[in-house]
Amino acid sequence: MDRPRPKFCFPRPAFAAWMIFGLGLCFFLAATNTLSGWLYVLSALMLGVSVTGFYLPGRQLRALQLERLQPVVSLHVGETCTLSLQIVNGSAARLHGLIAIDRRPEALGGKVEQALDGFKAHENRSWQSTLAPMRRGVYHWENVALQSAAPLGLIWSSRVYACPTTVVAYPRLFKLERCPLIEDLTSQGRPETARHFARSTEGITCTVRPYRQGDSLKAVHWRSSARRGALQTREFEQERTIAAVVIAVDCRADYWTEASFECAVESALALYDFARESDCLAVVWTGSERLTERTRVLDYLARLMPDPAAPAPQSALAATLWLSAHPQPPTEGCDWIWVGTGSSSTARKSIDPLLPLVEQLEVLR
Repeated sequence: MDRPRPKFCFPRPAFAAWMIFGLGLCFFLAATNTLSGWLYVLSALMLGVSVTGFYLPGRQLRALQLERLQPVVSLHVGETCTLSLQIVNGSAARLHGLIAIDRRPEALGGKVEQALDGFKAHENRSWQSTLAPMRRGVYHWENVALQSAAPLGLIWSSRVYACPTTVVAYPRLFKLERCPLIEDLTSQGRPETARHFARSTEGITCTVRPYRQGDSLKAVHWRSSARRGALQTREFEQERTIAAVVIAVDCRADYWTEASFECAVESALALYDFARESDCLAVVWTGSERLTERTRVLDYLARLMPDPAAPAPQSALAATLWLSAHPQPPTEGCDWIWVGTGSSSTARKSIDPLLPLVEQLEVLR
């Protein structure tokens, strides 16, 4: 696959270049009036230096090639990662005085510059820079620039290389030790008949499956293990009854602030992770589909934003755990967590974005 050609930028003369060019022009005008040979020589030298300073930096940059080694990066807010950029010197000459500029979005720190010197002939060099997103979202930028004024330092020549990069910043990760709200939903998630069935069938083997790390040795079915040549674990009837926890964020933009919406998204991820670790069927409702895979949930929460056109929550999802900033419950009889500063007269459960999130979720009922 052919790489796109870099974009050439018009050279930018430094102040010294303007001085030398101006003096050379003045000497040339003086020489035409006085017909002095030494003035012609000085003007020719100064104009020659200006032309050389204009040509040589572009000649250096013409031999370079750039490639992003990690075009797509995913990480959580608060984590750090390293972006690697490979720079190849395709010429047989040693290059000096190069500056690499990574033009990142302002939310990722803006422009990052790095001086690169002493490029050997046909050398491949990796430029690594640290990235630590402080806000959730999906960020994309296209260009990386190289510029040089070597060897005279008079005129800066630049070339812009197409190196598409996408950074997906997931919500900040919080680890919950306990959450009474999820624990209560889990215990209420099984129908009453299912609990009676579980007690009545406790110890009855439903099927056998391959042994997994962490399974109790008491559950190993030795006869099937001897017959198949690998450890097999008994699966009981009560293991098949699984509670489901459905979590959703009310995206109507009327009452959200930036801080409260970020708190709601981070709370949704923390509750989802705790439900998964509690051996529940953790589901995130998007408004059109139910997400259970963690990678899809993370991608959805990274892109989630308040939407003025978002519809009101559906009454059919009354059993869903809603995170909302609206002063009234999203649907009749739903599990509703109000997210905002102060207090709500109608909310029994609330989260304040100005207070530590983990402590609030671990006592939420």
